[in-house]
Amino acid sequence: GLVRKKPPGSERKKEVLSRVEKQRL
Repeated sequence: GLVRKKPPGSERKKEVLSRVEKQRL
């Protein structure tokens, strides 16, 4: 339900955030 409209920057930001979190860990 949260992903109805996919802005062309949201997914990229999520991917970058997930990568940063993985690097932090």
